Amino acid sequence: MTKEKTPTQTRSIERTIEINAPVEKVWKALTDAHELMRWFPLDAKVMPGKGGSIFYSWGPPYEGRSQIEIWEPNHRLKTAEGGGEQPPGAERIPPQVATDFQLESHGGKTILRLVHSGFGMGENWEDEYDATSRGWTFELDNMKHYLENHAGESRQVIWARTLLLNTREEVWIRMMSKGGFLQEGSIENLRPGDPYAIKTAGGFELKGKVIANKPPTDFYGTVENFNNGIFCFRIERGSACGAPPGADPETLRKQVQPALWLSLWNQPNHLQVLIQEAWTKAMAKLYPEA
Repeated sequence: MTKEKTPTQTRSIERTIEINAPVEKVWKALTDAHELMRWFPLDAKVMPGKGGSIFYSWGPPYEGRSQIEIWEPNHRLKTAEGGGEQPPGAERIPPQVATDFQLESHGGKTILRLVHSGFGMGENWEDEYDATSRGWTFELDNMKHYLENHAGESRQVIWARTLLLNTREEVWIRMMSKGGFLQEGSIENLRPGDPYAIKTAGGFELKGKVIANKPPTDFYGTVENFNNGIFCFRIERGSACGAPPGADPETLRKQVQPALWLSLWNQPNHLQVLIQEAWTKAMAKLYPEA
């Protein structure tokens, strides 16, 4: 007789945010493919209703399809990843990973509560759990910023990244010190709400207010001089950097991925191209060992 396998203990990520937008707009931002692409993935496809699905993509291997389990317009959306793929090297049956959005209307504003559940316990899940936890903090801030400042506007995205075998601390210092990605200015010791002004590789000036500054993993803030965009620098670790088929688990645990991200709304397309080229070249120059 085959011994029945039981699911392992799991943990969840919970976030709550108030958005100055009606609940109908927030619901649409979560469930309409065009709206999703204005704040979250680079590409999205939605088959609405219970039993339907939502596809999110930032390009392979950062993409996936989730099945819709609960579809209650303007109130609740729950999706599941069909059992969830376990990180490389994990020695257990993966639990089902589910994302549950709950919306409440309060005087024209919306309280959005997120519960992302089904993450396993143990070392093999740490990088995935850490990256997703930090990622939701940024993405919900991004959603709030979009709905409160750019609702209905088209978005252009700059995303420059590389893959290294190094420590987050060393990578952060090399990137965010003068002579690295920064040509002028500094983000050192800045707190949320503080103004910042830097000049980046390629000579692009970014000025705005800090939303988060947590070295050696995250910095992001508004970019007021580019129509109130959002700039972000993050460093992921381990399997959260992306795991191609057949990747060696030991190598995955040692890798880090520094990434520059810039969301622009209603800006010229040529600006996106210029910044993308400059920042990609800067990454290659800063990290020739990549």
